[in-house]
Amino acid sequence: MERRNRKMMEKLRGLVMWGILVGVLLLVPVITAAQATQEAVSFESVAINGRSPAPGEGKILLYKQLLEGGKIYVTGSVKATRGRVVSVEMSRDNGKTWRAAALLENGAFEYSFRPRAPENYVLCLRATDEKGNKASRKGGCKEISVTENSLYSIVR
Repeated sequence: MERRNRKMMEKLRGLVMWGILVGVLLLVPVITAAQATQEAVSFESVAINGRSPAPGEGKILLYKQLLEGGKIYVTGSVKATRGRVVSVEMSRDNGKTWRAAALLENGAFEYSFRPRAPENYVLCLRATDEKGNKASRKGGCKEISVTENSLYSIVR
């Protein structure tokens, strides 16, 4: 009886090891493909009106009177690890609609728009490389509130 139990345990260990091996072999290509997609395109820098928002920073408040040319400017750089970046897109409505940003040399990009005030915007960025890999800006989207109030009226 003991001998039979040992043989059954050995068979069971063998089946478990095969199960683990098959699971790993099936899972590795999925993990590798996901990592390759995430790392294939990445944002190196992003600035809103010349200021880089810190990760976890709350809503950004902009005073319409102080906007250069009355516009919000989003600039930065993006890179592709294999190939080149072919597009950068910007959303002002939390990803519902997208508009092309101007892609400059060496992965630099720029996008500007004339905001309404008072108005809230949720700015999101995404980039695509020549192989179709897409990436969104790490840290997600950024909420911006544009106000008509004068900074001077608030300080008084």
